[in-house]
Amino acid sequence: MENSFVTVLKNAAQKKPSKQTSSAKWNEAFDIIQELSRAIREFTGDALECTVDPGFSVDIGQEWRVVLTPKMRPTFQHILLRAYLPPAGFPAVLNLYDDDMTSCVSANALRKSLTTYLENPNVLETIKTLAKLE
Repeated sequence: MENSFVTVLKNAAQKKPSKQTSSAKWNEAFDIIQELSRAIREFTGDALECTVDPGFSVDIGQEWRVVLTPKMRPTFQHILLRAYLPPAGFPAVLNLYDDDMTSCVSANALRKSLTTYLENPNVLETIKTLAKLE
């Protein structure tokens, strides 16, 4: 007996997507999130592992979680923020644990929103505290 779900998956895989995830704007948005991750590792002297991990795919885009893991406590993870990137790259949507999500229509807007977030004393204190965990 043939599994009807296999047929659905095969048919869906043969269809050409309307937008490619590998667009230059998507790469630009993702690279900015990766740059933030590298900056946190550098700032903490590698006391924190900071990764960009995939999450759920939702209407506003693919979720990417910026995850902090203290090197001395590898079983503990803290999601610093969530970024949602649509196939076109923008508008990128940030979940910064505020009342509303932040929509960024360009690379400059994304950089500005992430910069403002990092300047928040609570966010900075979280990063510093996690880096000191033993």
